[in-house]
Amino acid sequence: MKNQATWRAMGAHFCFARALKLADSGLVVPMDFLRLPLIALIAYLLYDEAFDLWIMLGAVVIVAGNIINIRTSKDPEPAQT
Repeated sequence: MKNQATWRAMGAHFCFARALKLADSGLVVPMDFLRLPLIALIAYLLYDEAFDLWIMLGAVVIVAGNIINIRTSKDPEPAQT
């Protein structure tokens, strides 16, 4: 079991490093914060953990922040002269 967790962690680290190589870090790093709401959802579905208002509020803030970041990080069109 420990060996599987080690390989999964190494795989996750490799994927994150690859994403940083292929995309702008301003886009990749905020997406990394999506792990928190996803872990909460998995805990709810698989382990019957309870959701409370603060978990839901935190998830909304993270998702909203990512949406705002994606929309504002797009390069503006060059000005025509």
